[in-house]
Amino acid sequence: MVRGIAEPLCASYTCAYLARVGHTMSPNAKDYLNLLVDFMFKIYAQSYNKGHPTVEKAKYMSLFDPTVDWLLQCLAYQADRSVFKDVWTMYTTNEKHVVFLKSIIRYFPSEIISVAVGVITASIKTDFAGKPDDQLVLIKELGLACLRSPPKKAELKLDIINFGWETMGKATSADKYMDSSIVLIEFSIKSLN
Repeated sequence: MVRGIAEPLCASYTCAYLARVGHTMSPNAKDYLNLLVDFMFKIYAQSYNKGHPTVEKAKYMSLFDPTVDWLLQCLAYQADRSVFKDVWTMYTTNEKHVVFLKSIIRYFPSEIISVAVGVITASIKTDFAGKPDDQLVLIKELGLACLRSPPKKAELKLDIINFGWETMGKATSADKYMDSSIVLIEFSIKSLN
């Protein structure tokens, strides 16, 4: 029924409302959330490509962030690896946007993220190449997840640290630079001891 709503922003907030009601009734149900997240990938991409006739694109797209964030938070709640694989498949088969990957990294259990850290790092490098500020946002989230549950292989830890410092040299936003540097310093200290 959400697909019948013509305005993408209204459809996205309707998805968030349905996720909220569903989450209060059955917090562990994931099937309807998978459908809502898949739909959100599509309406976000459509809105990104078409924009809005009267609102600046960056401002308009930022209005979708809370809905994407909430949907993925509900889906990631007590999720297992199969749910993560389903979401990762959705992510890889749709257009890549920072808000989706940021929410995936932030809300899925850290144990799952630490196992998939190599794939996620590769995605950050390739999907957002040439966008160092977007990469820093994602590196910060990945660093926070890895602080909660560090990857077992030292090579993966070094890859995150080296990629983070390399990307920081290209940053254009001082706030994003500082946010990610704080996380990278703490991650470096805890990982290299």
